Amino acid sequence: MRITAENINWRVAAGELLLIVVGILLALAIDSWAEQRKEIAQADVYLKDMAIELRAELEHLDINRKQLTRLKVSATALLQTLQSSELSADDPGGLLISSVIGEGIVRESAIWQEIQMTGALRLIRDPALRSAIVSHYLTLAVGYQIIDANFMPAVRDVRALAWDVMPVDSIGRYMRTKQTGVPPEVVMQKLRARNDSAYLLKRLIATSTVAGINIDAASKSTRALLDRLE
Repeated sequence: MRITAENINWRVAAGELLLIVVGILLALAIDSWAEQRKEIAQADVYLKDMAIELRAELEHLDINRKQLTRLKVSATALLQTLQSSELSADDPGGLLISSVIGEGIVRESAIWQEIQMTGALRLIRDPALRSAIVSHYLTLAVGYQIIDANFMPAVRDVRALAWDVMPVDSIGRYMRTKQTGVPPEVVMQKLRARNDSAYLLKRLIATSTVAGINIDAASKSTRALLDRLE
């Protein structure tokens, strides 16, 4: 049978075409809804993992703050002994060694690195939260860059000073007993024999103070972001 324009039921054809279009649009809508649900679920995973990491980072920063305080106290006491005509420290070698235990402050966020690499920041629907996340990690990056550029070189230089002044076995002994066993007079004689001892200690004290300020700022920013996520 030959089909012509006269024997086509255009109303039925239009209805069938409409059903096809509606079906396609409905399928696309379902796919879009499913993709959105998937993205929301993925964003929730990132945010939960970020909260876990932020809690761990707060603990890490608190340890670093205490570590910096001990370092600064030791370096200050050793500098005062070095600048005094009298011996005012029972174990200046111990003060020197405890002045160089200060590395490991700076570390990168695994979650933030992954979000940057995958472009997953767009999955977080709340623009204010996205802005807060970016602001936090930029704050950390700036603060940690300052620590890397100033405090860490100061620590390494004072460590080199300690390695030059202290016998190798005294370092291990200090780690076990908090006493080096090296006569104070010997330590001070070697420190005074170097022209840069006081300078290196002063630089360490100054940069540790700045590092402490940046750690406090990092802690405040971390707590603020964690509060938003929780």
